[in-house]
Amino acid sequence: MNNQVDVSVAMMTFCHEKYIARALESVLAQKTDYSYEIVISDDCSVDKTRDILLEYQKNFPDIIRLNFNSENLGISNNNYKTR
Repeated sequence: MNNQVDVSVAMMTFCHEKYIARALESVLAQKTDYSYEIVISDDCSVDKTRDILLEYQKNFPDIIRLNFNSENLGISNNNYKTR
């Protein structure tokens, strides 16, 4: 992927271990004619959400961009981190 991204998909997570893989697979399965990225901000999850995200980023380094908060910021501030 080049540096130009046509669409950014913003996702926020907090303890979404059970659901994040399915959400990511849904986005990654889309057939597109444009470049996109997935920007994910995790709000200091205490389950395995972070591990799952890191595995996906390893497999899709040009598509997935991660932010890990070191403390729980809440929904508004976590949303801001996806920009």
